Amino acid sequence: MLLTRSALVVLAGAYVAAPTDPLRVMRVAPQGVADQNAVVMVTFDRPIAAGVESAIDPQTIFRIEPRVNGRLDWRDPVTLRFRPAVALPVGRTFTVTIANTFQALDGSRLDQPYTFTFRVQGPRVCGSSKRW
Repeated sequence: MLLTRSALVVLAGAYVAAPTDPLRVMRVAPQGVADQNAVVMVTFDRPIAAGVESAIDPQTIFRIEPRVNGRLDWRDPVTLRFRPAVALPVGRTFTVTIANTFQALDGSRLDQPYTFTFRVQGPRVCGSSKRW
């Protein structure tokens, strides 16, 4: 009887630890239209690593086209952040791709690469001081 209970506990633990749902992207920024100083953020639905120091090298899973120089890092165990080195050019559309070649802490993976786009809008005139 003791052996049966131990086996059930081990089996239950293995079942709980196994990923049942694929990894998902919960949120991205910017969406649609962005300003020139936009920071790109991708947030997953579960931790990719136990801590920022032990996270996957973001250079291996993040791509932005057209290519932009900048700093790519993990803001926290679920959020990838890209900060462009210079202001993004007005009128350009960027495509961000997150590869599906990595796994989250629980072993889950993206079903397929995740892609989103945004367009950079220039400064907007909010008002005028000229009187007619």
